[in-house]
Amino acid sequence: SGAEPVIIETEEEEGFRLKIERLKEKITSRTKLLILNSPSNPTSFCQKASIVALEGSQEPLRGMVSEFAQRREYIVERLNSITGISCLKPEGAFYVFPNISKLLGKSYKPSPCAQRLGKSQIIKDSINLSQILLEDAKIAVVPGLAFGKDHYLRLSYATSMENITKGMDRLEKFVKKL
Repeated sequence: SGAEPVIIETEEEEGFRLKIERLKEKITSRTKLLILNSPSNPTSFCQKASIVALEGSQEPLRGMVSEFAQRREYIVERLNSITGISCLKPEGAFYVFPNISKLLGKSYKPSPCAQRLGKSQIIKDSINLSQILLEDAKIAVVPGLAFGKDHYLRLSYATSMENITKGMDRLEKFVKKL
């Protein structure tokens, strides 16, 4: 039946977000061009909410910017302190994109459960490492291959400092075992 707009609100970002949930499976290239080149506007309530947000106090925004800057500094510093991982400081967003190329090809000792399932003992690529980190280190990351960069992972810092610290501690412990 076409696209279904969904309004979502998250803990980290107050406000309205519109997301296209799904599109019909068969969209021709001409339809794509039409969609991409057709002007459209946010709904009236989103426009009104945007005016209120822009004209209102910016103090909460300053606090959020400061908090995310601290999280970004911390996660980049921790990633760069782990042997075999390097990470540039992002200029925006809530994600870091560390390079894990020096970890690829290394062997690791899988958890007993993973061993019973016959899991590989060699880190092959970002997808493989993402699965290993989830199963063995209890860290959720996104494989860089999803963004066209297989020697990278994507980690979010849109979470608490406590969770970031736990994740970095687990990652550091995992890498030290390689």
